[in-house]
Amino acid sequence: MHPNLIEEDGGFVMRMKIEINEKFEKYRDFLERIPFEFDNLGELIYSKRNVLRVVQMGGFRVVIKEFRKIYLPNRIIYTYFRRSKGEGAYRNSVKLISKGIHSPEPVAFINFYKGRLMHPSYYICLETDYRPVKEAYSLPIEESRKVVKAFADFTAEVQQKGVFHEDFNDFNILYARKGTSYDFSMIDTNRMTFCPYSYTRAMNNIRRLNMPTEVLGLFAGEYAKHTDLSGPKMLNMMVSTRLKHLERAEIRKRIKSVKKIFG
Repeated sequence: MHPNLIEEDGGFVMRMKIEINEKFEKYRDFLERIPFEFDNLGELIYSKRNVLRVVQMGGFRVVIKEFRKIYLPNRIIYTYFRRSKGEGAYRNSVKLISKGIHSPEPVAFINFYKGRLMHPSYYICLETDYRPVKEAYSLPIEESRKVVKAFADFTAEVQQKGVFHEDFNDFNILYARKGTSYDFSMIDTNRMTFCPYSYTRAMNNIRRLNMPTEVLGLFAGEYAKHTDLSGPKMLNMMVSTRLKHLERAEIRKRIKSVKKIFG
């Protein structure tokens, strides 16, 4: 825990838990100020449920993600029973890199507490110049096909290594051209499962891919090469899994709407 306890105006005691990649230990003073100065740091690049800022830290450009909206039940859970999203993103990224899977280099995580409960948590990593796979769909046809096929190969490879991103979609997987091939990187890593491969888990894992039909067909055909299914059968399986996911999502949406009506 941070050695300093600071009295807030309302009488709450503020404290933090911070872990820093030893490579960036010399920036500890800057990193420890983040919870107090976040809203005025660097450039705001995203602000919805969570907030992202890009900041110059010495000779590095870093992305700071603030996991902001934590409702009371989750404050209790993240304080006493489960690691925070910031800590999850940090530890999962470290684990990915140890397995030879690219993820922006982790710098630190911070859990910030007011009173006894956790408030925001933060994940800090180096900025990357990789782009979301989603953007590859609008490239010239031949290059787009190469990226999609390489993405399918990457997906099969990481799944067979027992790595399952719980929000596996074409925004959270980034790509970059490296010579004549393509490299891929995982972001938004706070929810991941590391476990033995199974076909059912693999199909369920890619249910969030929102690809145009022709792109999904190409993806399925390449992915099928890593299984004992034909391309058409794999496409049928992926479409079926995707539709079931959308149906469940619609049901959850309707339930939430009913709850809002009746309070």
